[in-house]
Amino acid sequence: MMCLMSDRAANMKLYNKKMLEHKREVLGTDAAIEFLHCNAHFLIALADVTDAAIKKEEGLLDEKLGRDKSSTFSHFASSGETAAFRVIRTTSDVFGPRGDEKNGCREDWLAYCDTHEIKSQFTTYRSNRFNNIFENAVAILAHKDHCLHFLQNCISHCNLKLQSICSDLQDQKLLSIIAAISLFSTFLATPYWKLMNSHVNYGVFPNFVKAMVAALQRWSADQFEIDTLFTEEPLF
Repeated sequence: MMCLMSDRAANMKLYNKKMLEHKREVLGTDAAIEFLHCNAHFLIALADVTDAAIKKEEGLLDEKLGRDKSSTFSHFASSGETAAFRVIRTTSDVFGPRGDEKNGCREDWLAYCDTHEIKSQFTTYRSNRFNNIFENAVAILAHKDHCLHFLQNCISHCNLKLQSICSDLQDQKLLSIIAAISLFSTFLATPYWKLMNSHVNYGVFPNFVKAMVAALQRWSADQFEIDTLFTEEPLF
């Protein structure tokens, strides 16, 4: 046995430590055991790579984006994240479930959606959610006009956080970056997430990974030929 399935979660650290100690006792120090992380961690790595690419692009711009243009929000703390990821985080934090109860407006937003017969697409923003960045980028594009109308006309307690989101959602350059993340979601992250939640046998899972690698190589060679990620649909 050369490999074991493990995870990067904190509750697995003790297991990993004990397994490595047991390996040294039984097999000695020459034998190696590699931990195979959950396949869903690919999406976390994908978000990290996306963030790095966006940070590089934002650094090439000769102007600030969204709320950063206004001195009103100059005292807001900066965590070093990109403006695009900040918008996705803060927007899902105030409109999505299990978000910012103090500064958010989840209940009012749901009432607004119910009145206008809209289904809210925002999901919870948690660092341990594999697909939250991509899902909420799609939600922002779907609800951008709804959110602006809601914030500007339907809420009486528009605090600074909500005002900053309103400012962000009116910046077209910022929205274009979020649109790119949304396309990434549509063509790559979401199909992969569906694959992870499908009934595909683990034995044939590598076939889909190979198809994904081939698609990425094809798209890298010609970005105008983006097509379906999986020609063979997983069993959902």
